[in-house]
Amino acid sequence: MGRRRRGAALHSLPGPALTALLTGVTAFLQFGSLLNALAVAGVSLLVAGTIGFVFMTWLQSRFARVNAAVLFIALLFFAWLWACGACCSARRWSPSPR
Repeated sequence: MGRRRRGAALHSLPGPALTALLTGVTAFLQFGSLLNALAVAGVSLLVAGTIGFVFMTWLQSRFARVNAAVLFIALLFFAWLWACGACCSARRWSPSPR
C-alpha cells in the first residue's frame, strides 16, 4: 500500500477557502479594516491558485514526463467544460419568469 498524501487533499477547495477565511478574519482583527482583510484573503487565494495551477501542473508534468503546456491546456479545457455544464444545469434548474 502506497503512501497517502494528506496535504494534497486539502489543497482543493476546502483548504484555500478555509485559509482565506481565517487570514481574512485575522487581518480584520489586526487592522480593523474590511478592505485590508479582503486584500489579505485575496492574496491568500492568489498564492493558492498559483500553487495549484502553475506549480502543481509543472510538478505533475515532470512526474508523468508530459509536456507542461499540454497538461496546462488540458486543465484549462476540462475546467471550461465543467463550467459549461454547470451553466447549463443552473439554467435548467433556475426558476423561469412567467
